[in-house]
Amino acid sequence: MSKPTKKRGRKALIILSVFAALAIILTVYGYVARQDPQRMMENRIVKLEKITYIDLPATRFIGMEVTGEWPAVMKEQQEMWDRKDDFLPVLDAMTEYAVEITDICALMHNNNLDHGDPESRERYLIGKFMRAGAPVPEGFSYYDIPATKAALGIFRGEWGDMMDKAPGKLWVRISKGRYDVPYPDGWFFAEVYIGECVPEEGVVSKMGFLNPCR
Repeated sequence: MSKPTKKRGRKALIILSVFAALAIILTVYGYVARQDPQRMMENRIVKLEKITYIDLPATRFIGMEVTGEWPAVMKEQQEMWDRKDDFLPVLDAMTEYAVEITDICALMHNNNLDHGDPESRERYLIGKFMRAGAPVPEGFSYYDIPATKAALGIFRGEWGDMMDKAPGKLWVRISKGRYDVPYPDGWFFAEVYIGECVPEEGVVSKMGFLNPCR
């Protein structure tokens, strides 16, 4: 058996040093990952993780509608969410009319009217995108959307912070690119409750936001 050489000893030392460095990196990364949700909440950080431009075909959004004056209407919106299990299964069963966006959404629109118009109160519907012309179940409302280019942004952050910041961040991101957000004609906005919309440690989650663009 050959005797150990200085060269072999140096090589073994290098290997041990590499493994030690990797262990430190993984430990630090794990600590940062665990702290990240709390840090995001404390600093009100909202991250745009991904933006995808899609060709949305002509669709019909079907859902339960809430219309009212801000901010009093927020209470009615929450009451509608509280009873979502009473009406969303009806839409879940309409699989033959599904489109690319299959998640539950909250759609806001103003009937293509400027907010200065007395009839332009924001409409808020909790429901789903369906194929154009899909039948509307009894008791539901709908809003028809012509074919359009749309931007779907996936955000990460504390729930309330995303609601406050994500819509504006998405609008700015679209406007800085090669598109504009149509307003008032053609404007709508949707909160998309994607599958990953599960709170991390109770404070941070992911959510999609959809805007038309042209």
